[in-house]
Amino acid sequence: ALRDIEALEQLLIAFCRDICRYVADHKESKNFALLDQLVVYVNDNYSNPTINLEKIAEEFSLSSSDLTRFFKNQTGVPLMRYVDQLRMDHAKNIEMTLGEIIQRVGYVDSTNFIRKFKRVKGVTPIQYRNIANGPASSISKWEIG
Repeated sequence: ALRDIEALEQLLIAFCRDICRYVADHKESKNFALLDQLVVYVNDNYSNPTINLEKIAEEFSLSSSDLTRFFKNQTGVPLMRYVDQLRMDHAKNIEMTLGEIIQRVGYVDSTNFIRKFKRVKGVTPIQYRNIANGPASSISKWEIG
């Protein structure tokens, strides 16, 4: 009888391990799917000046705190910092006036854009453009207009 109980115990332990493995595998695949959907959504909407954490969370039926925690756990980067980085990456490649670029990448005011650009890239937009274009570059390309 003791052998039967020990054998049953081993079967239950193996069964529980299988269930845990199954749940973990499916949770991970859901996480990848959600992360992919989030990245696509943000890439499609980063230039919308009204995009914010609350709107993104609502779009995915999550709380802002759950979304923030999930995105940072999956990528190592806070979601809104990712949005800012995406905006800056697009801003640095656009040949327009600073005002046009600010509007194109989803900012409303130049002060906020310049502050975030400097935080992400280490230099102001004008300094970045001058470095990228060399000493003969024209600052007028970056005049707010």
